[in-house]
Amino acid sequence: MTQRRSKGWLATLLLTLPVLGACGGLTDGEPATRARVVADVDPAEPLTLIISTDFTVVLEPNTGELHPDFDAADTFDITSPFDQTYSLNPNDSRLFVRLANDGAANEPVHLQVLLDGRSEYDVEVTMANGAFLEYLYRFNQARAGGG
Repeated sequence: MTQRRSKGWLATLLLTLPVLGACGGLTDGEPATRARVVADVDPAEPLTLIISTDFTVVLEPNTGELHPDFDAADTFDITSPFDQTYSLNPNDSRLFVRLANDGAANEPVHLQVLLDGRSEYDVEVTMANGAFLEYLYRFNQARAGGG
C-alpha cells in the first residue's frame, strides 16, 4: 500500500521512542543524484516505511534537534523485502528514510541507504514495538558571503 502525504504531516521525532539514526550532510564534492533504499524484512505484522525527497529541515528550538517537515512523502506498509531507487534533485539533494515497527512483535530488520552507489547507512537490528530506524541526508553547499 502506498500513500502520498502532503505538507502539514510532521514527523513525530520528538517522541521518546527507541531510535537508531544517522544524519548525512556533505560539504565537499557534488550532491548525490540517486538514492537506493533497501529494507530486508519479513515481519509478522507490516512495518511502516516513510521516504521523502521533498521536505524542509526544521530546528526544534526546545531540544536543538533537527526534524523534517514534509512537503511530500511516500508511506509504505511493508511485509516483504523492499528495494527502490529515487532520483534526487541535484540543486537541492535531500533524502529522509524512516522504518518503524508499530506491531507487537520484535522484528529483525536490515535497512540500507546507498547514495550514488555508496553505502551511507547500513543497520541490522531487532526492532521492538515503537522502535524506528531513521536516516536524513541533505547536501550542504558552501556559499560565499559578500558585503
